[in-house]
Amino acid sequence: MRLDWYDRRILEFVVACGPCSQPTDEQTFACFGISAQRVMRRLDAVIDLDDTPGLPLGELDRGLLKRARALRV
Repeated sequence: MRLDWYDRRILEFVVACGPCSQPTDEQTFACFGISAQRVMRRLDAVIDLDDTPGLPLGELDRGLLKRARALRV
């Protein structure tokens, strides 16, 4: 599995917001053209993906997913 640029950007965006900050619609519309609620649903779908043995994630993507998962717990 590989993250596409859009999913990777969502992960980077949420990680940059930090643990105590929920993105606003204004921020997410400017960056992604969708509401904050839809960004968070997409984030949840991405962080639930498995790192399948046949198609492993790269080290950078794996680290980014790990940081995003830690924020959603």
